[in-house]
Amino acid sequence: MAVSYKKLWKLLIDKDMKKKDLREAANLSPSLVAKLGRNENMTTDVLARICKALNCDVGDIMECCQMKSNIINIPINPPICCGERWEQKRCELIINASVVE
Repeated sequence: MAVSYKKLWKLLIDKDMKKKDLREAANLSPSLVAKLGRNENMTTDVLARICKALNCDVGDIMECCQMKSNIINIPINPPICCGERWEQKRCELIINASVVE
C-alpha cells in the first residue's frame, strides 16, 4: 500500500503556505519534508504535528493508494553446455512502480 501526500501540498497552496512555513509551524526537519515530497511513510507523531499546525485531520493531508507494478517477462537465452541446451526459463523484471489513483 502506497501513501500519497498530494492533499498536503494542495492544502498548503490553499493556505498560501510554503514548505518552509510548514517546517517551522510543525517543527519538521528538512529531511522529513523531503520524505513527504517522495511520498515515504511517516510516523504518526510527524503526521499529528502537521495536522496540529494546519488545524486539520490526517485524511486532509494524505491518502493510501494501491501500488501498481509494471512487470514484464524477459526471455533468457539458455546457455549451451557440452553441446546440450538447458531448459529455457523466463524471469520477471520489475521496471518501476507507480501509484494508481
